[in-house]
Amino acid sequence: MMKKMMFLAALLMSFAATAPLFADNDEKEQNEPFAVYKFPAKDIEKVTVLTFGGSIRVNGDATGEAVVEVWIRPSSGWKKLSKEEIKKILDAYYLLSVKSVAGELHVEAGRASGKRLPFNNGLSISFHLSVPQKAASKLSTSGGSIHIRNLTGKEELNTSGGSLHIVDVSGTVTGRTSGGSIHLSGSKGEIELATSGGSIHAENSEGQLNLKTAGGSLRLSGLGGNIDAATSGGSIHLSDLTGTVKAKTSGGSVHADHVNGTLATGTSGGSMKLADIAGNLEAHTSGGSMNVQITSVAEYVRLSNTGNISLALPGGKGYTLKIQGNRIETEAIKNFQGAFESKNIEGTLNGGGAEISVKSSQRVRLTFE
Repeated sequence: MMKKMMFLAALLMSFAATAPLFADNDEKEQNEPFAVYKFPAKDIEKVTVLTFGGSIRVNGDATGEAVVEVWIRPSSGWKKLSKEEIKKILDAYYLLSVKSVAGELHVEAGRASGKRLPFNNGLSISFHLSVPQKAASKLSTSGGSIHIRNLTGKEELNTSGGSLHIVDVSGTVTGRTSGGSIHLSGSKGEIELATSGGSIHAENSEGQLNLKTAGGSLRLSGLGGNIDAATSGGSIHLSDLTGTVKAKTSGGSVHADHVNGTLATGTSGGSMKLADIAGNLEAHTSGGSMNVQITSVAEYVRLSNTGNISLALPGGKGYTLKIQGNRIETEAIKNFQGAFESKNIEGTLNGGGAEISVKSSQRVRLTFE
């Protein structure tokens, strides 16, 4: 009899380790997951999550157990359903799968084929996961946001309508969203992120960073490494960047402050204000004024604009100048050799040095600080 009871107890404990745990207090259903699954964390090497209409959150903080929380709510924000009502709709019209097989944690929610969902009975199914830090992931949702944190593997993110949030991640990250914004913070590695319709905000990250948006602004701060950023329709704000930086827009202004390294930037339709730039600079605009302040030049400064250009350089240094404009305004220059005319200055200052090339269809103002 005792052996039989011990066998039943062991069987129940085994079932509890893999079966979902359902909260049973309807009053707390907005604050608790619909179901919770747990697996040994040491068995998880890869995570695949697929849902529609809901968000995905993955945190690399699991030690003993990997946890999957299933959060379900009505697609109509004004409608309220009890846990039992949600379960009836889920069982009748949806498929929900959470399993761990051969090192892969597979989580999926979708509509059951061949069944027409009654009007106003749609569900939004979201997943919150706690997994090992080293786990690779492939995450996809058609309507919600994706959040990842504290991961070091290869991460792939894809959403059709939500935002992407990447925090404290290192390794390789590829992320795509068709309609949302992108937020990157505290991360490093090879990171490629793109959105078709939202803004990008990246801060305190480093590595090979490729950031593209077709319709929003770029705000980059505290970044280092090899940075390639572009937008087709928004403004660009850069601050406290180091390394090699490419930042271009087809339709907005460009503002930069404290960039150290090599900066290549341009806009087809806005003004440009660049301050506290150290290293190399290549900048162009076709539609607005350009104000540039350089603290030190490594090899070159190259500026071009159809509008006015104002350039301030460190004084007492050697430069090789080639300045062209409809009118050039500058102070008296000592130790200069070459051509010095109202529309053209070409020659060496203080014996020559870094290349300073400026070309404008209008006024050029050159000062030394």
